[in-house]
Amino acid sequence: MRLRVDPLSGMPVLEPEKSVQVFSSSGGGGGGGTSTGQAWQIDRTPVESPNGARTLFTLPGSEVAIAGTIGVFLNGQTLTHTNDYTETSTTTITFIAIPITGDIIRLNYRTA
Repeated sequence: MRLRVDPLSGMPVLEPEKSVQVFSSSGGGGGGGTSTGQAWQIDRTPVESPNGARTLFTLPGSEVAIAGTIGVFLNGQTLTHTNDYTETSTTTITFIAIPITGDIIRLNYRTA
């Protein structure tokens, strides 16, 4: 669950975290081939909380992202890969500038 502020009413709203299932198929147009499911994990909160010292944050629930798919948001602002953060691995990100206590970090990424 996550807490957000409704932009119209200014009231807090509690929402579940979301996952979107995307299917793609390989093979020719004549049928056959295989289907693979890839889920986009949307608006996820990292395991660790910002504390003014930590720069390394872990994806929740032992999830593993497909390399290069992690998008990071800090206090609602989209961050830029390499300028603001790096994908340390398929399970962690490292901020260039240290997030402070109270900052809100959200992650979007694709899992296989």
